[in-house]
Amino acid sequence: MDTKNLIEKIFLLESKVGNKYKHVNFEPFKFESSNAVKVQEVCRLISNHLGLGTLTFIVSYAAQKDRVGGHIQLDNSNEVFIEISDGYKNNSDVVLSILAHEICHKYLHVNNIKCTPLLQNEILTDIATVYTGLGKLSLNGCETRTYISNTSKTETLGYISREEFAFAYKLICTMRNISKQEMFKGLSSSATIVLNEIENKFQSSFETSLFNNSNTISRVDLITNEVLRDTQKGFALLNKNYKIIKEKIVHNSEKEYKEYHKLVKNEYYDILAKTKKIEGSNQYNFIKNLFLLEKANELSKNLVLKKNKLTELNKQISVIANYSLNENNDFLYYFECPECSNKIKLLKKVIANVTCSNCNYKFIINTGVEESSDGLMDKISSFFKL
Repeated sequence: MDTKNLIEKIFLLESKVGNKYKHVNFEPFKFESSNAVKVQEVCRLISNHLGLGTLTFIVSYAAQKDRVGGHIQLDNSNEVFIEISDGYKNNSDVVLSILAHEICHKYLHVNNIKCTPLLQNEILTDIATVYTGLGKLSLNGCETRTYISNTSKTETLGYISREEFAFAYKLICTMRNISKQEMFKGLSSSATIVLNEIENKFQSSFETSLFNNSNTISRVDLITNEVLRDTQKGFALLNKNYKIIKEKIVHNSEKEYKEYHKLVKNEYYDILAKTKKIEGSNQYNFIKNLFLLEKANELSKNLVLKKNKLTELNKQISVIANYSLNENNDFLYYFECPECSNKIKLLKKVIANVTCSNCNYKFIINTGVEESSDGLMDKISSFFKL
């Protein structure tokens, strides 16, 4: 039983109409339910009970879909049409239950109270029958039992079980200080049995101590304190680790990534450009080429330093990255040019040479291929021919 859902529905009703509704139980009774005039009179009694006396309810029996007890037309008209399944016209308890549910639909409509999706709104309507004092009608009529050839068949009506009706009914009676004698008065024997079972099973939900706010505060503390303390500590640890990762790994990775591509852009491409340029005398080209080779050696040493940092950073970050990867890794297909931040996408898992369409900068991207940092460095070296 989803007691939380039931309690939420009662709380919603109390919040919306509790200040203008005085609880009076509508007592069940037997009547000639096959008589259309009598049904109309009963409908008027129930609608008056709900404060809907200015509306005209017109009730008729008609065939309904399987397991549908009735139907109501909801609009802003003063005439409200209700249909009841003709299969129940000889059972006054069921007819009372169906009328209670359908008229409560109108009660909620008039008071602009609803839930979504549709099933939750139907459950709210069932709870509203209990909240508005029609709970005994619902408890008595929500189940029917027929006997054929010494075999019994139980059929249920409504969107919640008799046990759930009983829980809501007992809870609301406790809220309103309804005496036990008044609570059980008029209930069928089967409804009485279920209500007794619910009273025993959910005693903690019906304690009068719930009227006391300070007592509730103590119970909330008792329920939540230990797990609250543990989760606070746990999330404090998570935050600490996140800050370490952000500062020591993410920040350093971004810094090294930018510095690396800046080095390639400013040094490597500059060396290439100057080696291809033929100018001046032979002496000039001789010393220029020697100078460029020295710069290439210096660049190579700097790249080795970057490689060492890269290896260490990959060790640190791969543990987290490999743990975090799952089937949905599409974000790896989208990246930016490290030189001009141009957005690029490559919709396949690959290590590839990329030339930025905006600035023509060449670089390597990895969209999800597992590879060691050494292997990646080999590809980089091969790409740049260093």
